[in-house]
Amino acid sequence: MGSSARIKRLSADLQPVMEGERPAFVKKTLLRAVRGCWDFEALMANEVMWLKRLAEFRWVPRIVAVEELSILMTYCGEKACLANLPDDWREQAERIVAELASVPCSHNDIKAEELLVLDGRLLLIDYQHATRTREEHLILRRAGLSGCRNRVPDEQAIIGTLARIGGQG
Repeated sequence: MGSSARIKRLSADLQPVMEGERPAFVKKTLLRAVRGCWDFEALMANEVMWLKRLAEFRWVPRIVAVEELSILMTYCGEKACLANLPDDWREQAERIVAELASVPCSHNDIKAEELLVLDGRLLLIDYQHATRTREEHLILRRAGLSGCRNRVPDEQAIIGTLARIGGQG
């Protein structure tokens, strides 16, 4: 699994890769760690694994290439905000939650920065803290093996976050 260094928080650099006037890809590179939870290789491997498992869904970035501590992915749009939030955001969010459950996958870290909009479509990014179940994540967190602080289930996190963005929460 690589380095045994434990981390609590990590930073990622997201760089757009332009093709014409609009980004075609985004390169995500893990930058640094602070004491606490998983190692870089485990975080990267977990994210890549979940991106592959969820690749059939329209709301997931597609992997273009994987390097040591970076992933080149398809561009996923801009952070969701009142100006770009689709009218059918609730239906899209409910579909995302249902499709996550069908895999099964618990994202465990849904927050505003991880909900993007591209051409009227919601996308959910950042799967480094994903697990098969919410219970699995809670066990990892109690054992000090996850620095993720999200304390609510995915459905509550995604609907609540988008409702706040849309002025309904």
